[in-house]
Amino acid sequence: MRQLTDGYGPEFSPRFSPDGSRLICLTSPRRGPHQDIYNLAVVTAGKEPEMRIVYNFRAPDIDFQETPSPGMSLLEDCWLDDKHVIYDANVGLVTRRYIINVDTGEISDGGGSDTPHAKQRKLESRFRHVVKGGNKLPPRLNATSERVVWDNGEGMEIEGALVKPHPDIAKPPYKLMVLPHGGPHHRSGLGVGFNDQILASKGYAIFKPNFRGSTGYGLAFLDADRGDLGGGDLRDIMSGVDFLIKRGVADKDQLYVYGVSYGGFMTSWIVGQTTRFRAAVAENAVTDMTMMWSLSDLQSWTEWEFGGKPWQVPNAMDNHSPITYAGRVKTPTLILQSRDDRRCPIPMARAFHQALLGAGVETGLVIYPNESHGIRQPRHRADKISRIVRWFDEYE
Repeated sequence: MRQLTDGYGPEFSPRFSPDGSRLICLTSPRRGPHQDIYNLAVVTAGKEPEMRIVYNFRAPDIDFQETPSPGMSLLEDCWLDDKHVIYDANVGLVTRRYIINVDTGEISDGGGSDTPHAKQRKLESRFRHVVKGGNKLPPRLNATSERVVWDNGEGMEIEGALVKPHPDIAKPPYKLMVLPHGGPHHRSGLGVGFNDQILASKGYAIFKPNFRGSTGYGLAFLDADRGDLGGGDLRDIMSGVDFLIKRGVADKDQLYVYGVSYGGFMTSWIVGQTTRFRAAVAENAVTDMTMMWSLSDLQSWTEWEFGGKPWQVPNAMDNHSPITYAGRVKTPTLILQSRDDRRCPIPMARAFHQALLGAGVETGLVIYPNESHGIRQPRHRADKISRIVRWFDEYE
């Protein structure tokens, strides 16, 4: 074994070319956020290994909508031939597919099943699956997903996804559950997931805002909440909630919030900043930035977001920790935690729960054994969504 690259930032997701002479990977020139704007690089393993940037998606003149960067990993079988690679990119609320010539850097639309590109058709034929017998499930009152866009009042246009219950179940103004995504450098997309369908079947609309810091909107937007977690991103979220209330979509007296990881941070943060929400559920949440740096497997996250270690920026870490504001919380808040989470370790959940108890807040703490950062076991997932629904219904 030998080292092929020596860049300052991460180089990862390597994929060998069909002839084995080189590989392509993702790379970033900075040790920055845990999800970034990545470049594509080709590595040739000769006597002296050489890495060459195929396309610089971080160039100042790049329009993220015209030439969006790859997501966090390349497809396992991304090489179409010895010159062309296919990749998926997040563009706002949708995922698009592109083909790049690794020798020239030329990018073309990989499109969907109707693309005329012969290489794309070849790839799709490789991965096509046949479902026998069709869908035998009876008709269901399925929820739907749509794009919403609003002005955050600061000169920025923010977008998000809104999941709405079937009209036979509920009509506007809906009970609104706000679902901030993790990261913060991830994003929400269109579509209706399993949990969405369960909540929508109970009459809830689910609002998924892509606040500043989200991926899929370019480098400036990705970095826009650095050093200000819980500041501008919270204003983006709440301006979106107000937009939905003003449009008659959401009931201002029936607001709820649930989030995981950074979404759990935002949930824990929100209840310390406003009393507008009837109930909240925080899962595997960041509640204390100093504890996050000390106990998490990702020290680089807090160092990047706040510009230093806890003793170098103590005020920033304290000021942006939900536990600092636990004394303000009035909202009933349920805490869900994976016992073996290394990303957001269990002491943060215990500490926040103890703080809420000390502040006289209605709260609960549920710990799921043999689970890491994502709660994945079917029985635990079923228990989790049942608890969320019961918690919200109790404070309806």
